[in-house]
Amino acid sequence: MSLFFRHLPSVEGEFTLEDPPNKADSDTVLLSSRLWAYLSAPQDSRILVLISSGDSIAPLLTFQDLECLTCWANEDPDVECITVPPHWPNLYPHIFGSFNGRRKLRVSRAEDVALSEVVLTAQTADAYSFALSHSFAFEEWLFQSSPIIRTGEELHLPGTLFLSNGDVSETLSSALRSCRYKIDVTYPYSQGIVERNVTQFVVACFDEGAETGCTSVVGEYPSDVEIASEPLEISESFLITAALPATVAQHKGPYEAVATNAYFRLQPILRATADIFNHDVALYLRTSDFRRVGILDGDWAIVSDLKSSQARLVQVFAHDYKSVPSGVVKASPSLISNIHADSSSLVWIRPSPFGNRQPAIPVARALTLSRIASPFSTGRKFETLFLQEIQSYFSSCKRLVKPGDLINVSIDVDDAELTDKLDNSKLPIHRLPSGNAVVSFVVDKVDYDPTSAVDEYCSHPQFSRGDYGCFIESQHTQIVQLGIQHKGIPDIHNCNAFQNASARSGESPFTMDAMIRLSDAPRFKGAAEFGVWPLLLISGARGSGKFTMASSVARRLGIHIVEINCFAIVSENETNTEGSLRARIEMAISCAPCAIVIRHLDALSQSTAASEPGKGATISHALNDCLADVETHMQSTGSQIFVIATASDTSKAPAILLSRFTNEFVLKAPTEAERLSIIYHRIIDIKLASDISVASFATQTAALVAIDIADFLTQAEVIAVRESLDKITCRTRSLSTIAIRANQVELSLLKARTTFSQNIGAPKIPAVMWEDIGGLSRVKNEILDTIQLPLEHPELFIEGLKKRSGILLYGPPGTGKTLLAKAVATSCSLNFFSVKGPELLNMYIGESEANVRRIFQRARDAKPCVIFFDELDSVAPKRGNQGDSGGVMDRIVSQLLAELDGMSAGSGGDVFVIGATNRPDLLDPALLRPGRFDRMLYLGVSETHEAQLDILRALTRKFKLDRDLSLADIAKECPFHYTGADFYALCSDAMLNALNRKVAELDGKIAQLNKQSEFRQHQLTPQYYLTEIAGSGDLHILVTQMDFIRALNELAPSVSAVEMQHYATIQKRFMQEIVEDM
Repeated sequence: MSLFFRHLPSVEGEFTLEDPPNKADSDTVLLSSRLWAYLSAPQDSRILVLISSGDSIAPLLTFQDLECLTCWANEDPDVECITVPPHWPNLYPHIFGSFNGRRKLRVSRAEDVALSEVVLTAQTADAYSFALSHSFAFEEWLFQSSPIIRTGEELHLPGTLFLSNGDVSETLSSALRSCRYKIDVTYPYSQGIVERNVTQFVVACFDEGAETGCTSVVGEYPSDVEIASEPLEISESFLITAALPATVAQHKGPYEAVATNAYFRLQPILRATADIFNHDVALYLRTSDFRRVGILDGDWAIVSDLKSSQARLVQVFAHDYKSVPSGVVKASPSLISNIHADSSSLVWIRPSPFGNRQPAIPVARALTLSRIASPFSTGRKFETLFLQEIQSYFSSCKRLVKPGDLINVSIDVDDAELTDKLDNSKLPIHRLPSGNAVVSFVVDKVDYDPTSAVDEYCSHPQFSRGDYGCFIESQHTQIVQLGIQHKGIPDIHNCNAFQNASARSGESPFTMDAMIRLSDAPRFKGAAEFGVWPLLLISGARGSGKFTMASSVARRLGIHIVEINCFAIVSENETNTEGSLRARIEMAISCAPCAIVIRHLDALSQSTAASEPGKGATISHALNDCLADVETHMQSTGSQIFVIATASDTSKAPAILLSRFTNEFVLKAPTEAERLSIIYHRIIDIKLASDISVASFATQTAALVAIDIADFLTQAEVIAVRESLDKITCRTRSLSTIAIRANQVELSLLKARTTFSQNIGAPKIPAVMWEDIGGLSRVKNEILDTIQLPLEHPELFIEGLKKRSGILLYGPPGTGKTLLAKAVATSCSLNFFSVKGPELLNMYIGESEANVRRIFQRARDAKPCVIFFDELDSVAPKRGNQGDSGGVMDRIVSQLLAELDGMSAGSGGDVFVIGATNRPDLLDPALLRPGRFDRMLYLGVSETHEAQLDILRALTRKFKLDRDLSLADIAKECPFHYTGADFYALCSDAMLNALNRKVAELDGKIAQLNKQSEFRQHQLTPQYYLTEIAGSGDLHILVTQMDFIRALNELAPSVSAVEMQHYATIQKRFMQEIVEDM
């Protein structure tokens, strides 16, 4: 039973930073004798431990950074508790946190779990050369020193170890100091140790174009281990300011700065940070910028906008990111609003007299708040939730506020009914579901008594009078909420904890800016007099990001969003529909300034009432009247309200409503660059393995809209989690994080294409190589000349030069027309769109032509793309010769001609059309005119035995052929009217003959064994023999000369010699017509 309840020892203690005695032990911590005795056994000389934050809970398997750090530990009697290398806090800030908090770590005994596979990438040419020439010495050093291997970090090779063994010369030893290896893959854990006969190493070749982007922790670690790329410069003024007491500057007013150049560009925090700082008073600076202000990390400072006389106290923290340049300060949108600045203002930061001590400012007696009108704050449904959240906001910690401040709290609108049933006094706050909506409050009034006991270093009356704010303590401050205000709020969507990953992040900046300018137009002076009130309509496919874009416009303008989902309000009773619609419009008017987003406008024509004559227009007229009421309210009150509607198919939306909208924006399928932007936005919190190319995601997801891409990445996460849970136990989960691998992405992409493909199929890049095709070299070169030229030299077609984008392949059946088109798409990295004739036909009038338009539109969305029309004569026969009463085939041909004209005009852009037919004489002559299928290529049979031999070699390149087999002899026995399909049948029959021969041999062996005495009672079965007894030779299938001869004797050609003569006649006729046209 002890095995089931085995618990590894763990202890918590304070840590200090100190260089290790030996730089080779840079991944080792030192423990005091007390901790060593608790964690180790008497025979241990060093132990493997896990380092985690003192406040952390049990580690979970996540996509984030490692919650625990594996390292070696040694005993040091001179250490008080725990000593770690000084460069670790910069390398692992998620574990060590800020030095302003508790300097405590939790140390746990770890099991010796070895890695089974390690993939290294040499970062220099010398490193790769050394790994090849001194592989034994390289592995010996790894096994003897047993460094901690972590994915994404860098391994340094100390050349002195090899020099002592005489393995390298003195000259090479200096070169080895630049031998660095990036740790790309560790399996099955993200960190661990290496063991002999357990761990396998793979060293990848050096790539000069690759960026390392990793940290160095093993061997001789460098001194410049800061995350920031800029060096930290400390001037004399900074040292003087830090050394002198604050009383020296008491004669200066708080507006007189010690550092006169402390001006910074203010920018909002784009994403929430996982630290313990209060975002309402926190500013974030680069470490190199602290000297300009004259403060230290965690000090209180005074910030003010240059355009405003308002100033307030803030706490400044170090936040070093490579993407943040020097001279920029980061703050939450709420704090930027409370500073009375905008997102690009210049602010002035000055040191306060308090340092990192608590400011001596008054504590308020009473605080009066008012709600900002929004869809979540005006109704009673969420009243209990946001009142609880505002109470929790002030009771969680001491808050600093000023009159006019904006306070935002998050609520979970989906949990409104559940929260009413819970006893929240017994439920911890941090276990409540995370919020997904915001309710904002404004500080109306702060009652306080000026402080009499001020800080001993500060005697400025501005602080005691509360000019820079007051503290709110829930035990001493009475908080009252009265009234409602109508005003906008800053965009806090990105930096709050309830942030949801946007489905589409690759909106066109031109489209977004145009929508913002139009939506903000009624706010300007004189707009109401001229009746300027634009109504916007966004159309696009389902999941293309229409609502996301509308919401982004509203957030950029700082106004609320009122959503009206037409599917939710439409009912069988049009009176109920109209009542629901008017109620939501009235709520939107009460929440001004706001944006009314009408989703699925085309759903109004799909209701039961709309299907009855004369009744569908009633709902449309009701919405039209509601929009008129909103416009009247805006003109009378001056409120800012604008309307954005979304529709998947505008042709199904009511015409009376479409006429109301002044501007329409069409969201097409994202381009490759936009898909890459969406993917980067989605994977920002996901760890990817090194064998993944994000750029290939964008190429492989052609024709998918934003929600499809998001779902495809979610499926990859699910697959990664399932595989990780199968391989990682509860004891080893702290050693690893989840990283998505290439095979998981491929599986997810396959599922996404299967799920979202429609009847015409989703475009994809095929996997047919030129090695799979024998012969046809002349046709191959002509096709590549037609397709590769506009791809490699698009500048030639900018000046209006028309490109030849239509190719017609004709000839006998089975000559490889489809295979050739796929090989062209593969070699040029083009998406392949195969269309069959019956897929275009539809029983409803107009739908067949619509299918043709959809095919070409999907191809444009997936460009560069090849549309392949197989059996084109069944899709586009001669017009006027068909017997259908409705003329469906004639209309399909006309629509196809119109789309082909659009391709040749240049609007198609990297979309190529390839048609294949056995009977070009049946095609409509208009298809063969210039600008359409003007490139006709004949694919016939092989006319020489050498060409037939090429086909046989291509078809049998994956076969195991007998040494005595001569494919040249087989080719000489083949007649010249054999097509490529006939040769495929020949090779397949030969393989089948070899299989039958092997089966007969195995049956004979099994029959002989069953005659033996030991198998008489229990007869052998073929399945048992193949799995338990059969050797390697029994499973090898060799194709012999006789197998081919038997297949050749039994093969019936698919095209006779007479038919071949007919196809040759057709070829001569078309070639003659082409010459005459020239």
